Order: sequence, then C-alpha cells, then structure tokens
Amino acid sequence: MIQPLAVRALVCATRPKLVMLIVYRQKKRATMTDSNQANAAAPAPMPPPPPYAPAAGEKSFVATWLLSLLVGGLGIDRFYLGKVGTGILKLITLGGLGIWSLIDLILTLTGSQRDNAGNALAGYAENKKIAWIVTGVVLLISLVINIVNYGNIS
Repeated sequence: MIQPLAVRALVCATRPKLVMLIVYRQKKRATMTDSNQANAAAPAPMPPPPPYAPAAGEKSFVATWLLSLLVGGLGIDRFYLGKVGTGILKLITLGGLGIWSLIDLILTLTGSQRDNAGNALAGYAENKKIAWIVTGVVLLISLVINIVNYGNIS
C-alpha cells in the first residue's frame, strides 16, 4: 500500500533506512508482478479433449442384453458384468420381484449399463435397433400368451 505524500516525507526525514527498505520492497513487488504477468501471458498447452464417445469395454452388449432379457431375474447379467454384490442381491430378491430386472433391461437397451470398471458395453451402436425390436416382440408375445392363458383359466 502506498502512503500519502506528507507521511512519506516525514518517514524520509526521520528514517532513511526504512525508506530504502520500502522502495526496495516496492520494486521487488513490481518485478514479481511483471514476471507473473509474463508467465500468465504464455499459458501451458492444453491437452487434447477426450473423445465424445466413451471407450467400449470388453463386455458385449448382445450378451448382456440376452442375459438380462432371458435370465435377468436371477442376476446373471450382473454377474456377467462383474458386479457380484448386486448380482447376489438380485438373485436373492428374484430380480427385485421383476422390477429390478425390468430396470436393468431398460438400462441395457438404452446403453446406460456399464461393466464393473465403468466401461460402456461393446457393440451397442451396431446392435441397439435389433435389440429393441426383438425385446418388443418377446414382450408382446409373452403378453399375448398370458392373456390367452388367463382366458383359459376362467
């Protein structure tokens, strides 16, 4: 902080060594800010941005989708992805009474399902359309079969 002129003159007359120290520190601060500004003028090069799509892992989308569709209530899809803890829990609860199995199937079909390491499933982009179609057909067939069986019971 710079002092007013009258105070500076008084300090100059009474303590010349203090004045020299203040001037030295002000010069040092000025050179330090100049060097900081020089360093700030040349920023370090930025690393290249990561690719938009996450890297696909080793686990197959088709295998995960089929396991989730056919035996998802037993948690086998979770075991396949390396998620043993939730696989055991899904097995004990029989797929969360079907709700957890349905959620996992939807997660797999939308491409949100990840393996234990957090990697996306390999082959999702190539097989997502056929997976949605086959899943819809399987669910429609099971619905028709259940309606027909319900009509036979009554």
